[in-house]
Amino acid sequence: MKISFEKKEKSYNPEFVAKIQESDKNFDEGKFKTIKVEDIWK
Repeated sequence: MKISFEKKEKSYNPEFVAKIQESDKNFDEGKFKTIKVEDIWK
């Protein structure tokens, strides 16, 4: 079988990228909450 594939590069939505970058910045600055595994399903 000879099957050709095309690989298309898609860029992410700029708004999504901005949210991820903001989240990384907040984490680096210590602005996050830690939740114990036992408390997740409460």
